[in-house]
Amino acid sequence: MGDLQSLRWIRTATHSQKRQEMKRRYDDFGLSRSEFEHLIEEWCFNQKYRAILKRRFLDGILLEPLAEEFDMSVRQIQNIIYKEGDRVLRHIPFSHV
Repeated sequence: MGDLQSLRWIRTATHSQKRQEMKRRYDDFGLSRSEFEHLIEEWCFNQKYRAILKRRFLDGILLEPLAEEFDMSVRQIQNIIYKEGDRVLRHIPFSHV
């Protein structure tokens, strides 16, 4: 898939396709841990949400343990990962998409 096509897919992906992307880990995107962490730091503006994204994408922690750790509902965690994760994933360099 070409670079422009990849970017277009991220922007036009269906809800279920985006949900599948949120289940992946940083190494699934062809990025190093530090590269993905930098993207989270740069594009996620809420400190608590950054911590949640790091625990999910970098450490691979599942939703239920995240909800307990951050004293939130599983649904709240899902929404944060979906919305904030989408913002971060949009900024993956073309060569990695």
